[in-house]
Amino acid sequence: TKKVAEEKALQEKLAAEELAAKKAAEEKALQEKLAAEKAAAEKKSADELATKKAAEEKALQEKLAAEKAAAEKKAAEELAAKKAAEEKAVQEKLAQEKLAAEKKLADELAAKKAAEERAAQEKLAAEKLAAEKKAAEELAAKKAAEEKAVQEKLAAEKAAAEKKAADELAAKKTAEEKASQEKLAAEKLAAEKKAAEELAAKKAAEEKVAQEKLAAEKAQKDKIAQDKAAAAAAAKAKADEEKERIAKEKLAKEKAQQEKLAAEKAAAKAEAEKKAAEELAAKKVAEEKAAADKLAAEKNKDTKVITPINTGSESSDNKIGSGDAKYSIPQALGSAKYNETIKRANELFKMKRYTEAKPVYEEALKLKPNDPLSTSRLAEIEKLIKK
Repeated sequence: TKKVAEEKALQEKLAAEELAAKKAAEEKALQEKLAAEKAAAEKKSADELATKKAAEEKALQEKLAAEKAAAEKKAAEELAAKKAAEEKAVQEKLAQEKLAAEKKLADELAAKKAAEERAAQEKLAAEKLAAEKKAAEELAAKKAAEEKAVQEKLAAEKAAAEKKAADELAAKKTAEEKASQEKLAAEKLAAEKKAAEELAAKKAAEEKVAQEKLAAEKAQKDKIAQDKAAAAAAAKAKADEEKERIAKEKLAKEKAQQEKLAAEKAAAKAEAEKKAAEELAAKKVAEEKAAADKLAAEKNKDTKVITPINTGSESSDNKIGSGDAKYSIPQALGSAKYNETIKRANELFKMKRYTEAKPVYEEALKLKPNDPLSTSRLAEIEKLIKK
């Protein structure tokens, strides 16, 4: 009994130490996990802040670059427009000078042609007059009247021709001047219209660029605000979820630990009750054996020798001898072997040598069928081995 109590105290001490060590390890693991999670959360927050700052700086750089590009583009467009206007003015001036030169050349050519035609006509007239004068002088007075008439006719025709040529030249000059003025007016009107259209288009483009810039800046600000709100909501939801998960894990661990402690306590209680029952049974068997030995000794005085028959079967109520024997002595043949076997199995189990303890518990179960301790330990070993 003292040995059993010592074994029981030793087992309880080992169980308590194992439980304390396990609890300390779990608490240490939990603290390390919480510290790691806190460090990860702080790192993530710092990373998100750095990413956000980099994105804001990048957006600012892009905005400044876009404004600079727009200013450079505007300056380039204004320079190009100015250059085009200057080139257009030069081309218009060259065109006017060319037109004036062509007109002057045409006037000079017309005047020269008219002078040549007049000189030719005068030459012809002079030649004709000389011929007629010669003929008149040869024909004498007879022809004087006819020559005078011819001269008068020629003079009239000449005057008419000269007048007609002068009228045609004046009409041509007037028509050319009118066409030139109309052309210049049309070109001036077209140039003014084109300049007005280009100015309107330029102004509309600038207004469109300004509106698009304002819209882009507003959209960017709205997006930044939305992203910030979404990030804050996501961070809060994640923090709440993580907090809830940690609380659930803590409750689950506490519950599992409580259940395990309850199971171990129940198993220890069952084992203690079993040992107590075994000790009581062993005590009873010893008392019965002592009584049987005493009875046998008394019988031996009369019969001198008793030959017991040991069948080795537990079906005859753990007694030595057959039903036909004259004396039957009660004896617990398997108790000592069972106690030794279960003790060895328990020692292996405490040392966590589960694969070695399993066949020993099976052997104890054969010695004592339906043994609750062996059955519970075998079930526990199956679970431990599967893990």
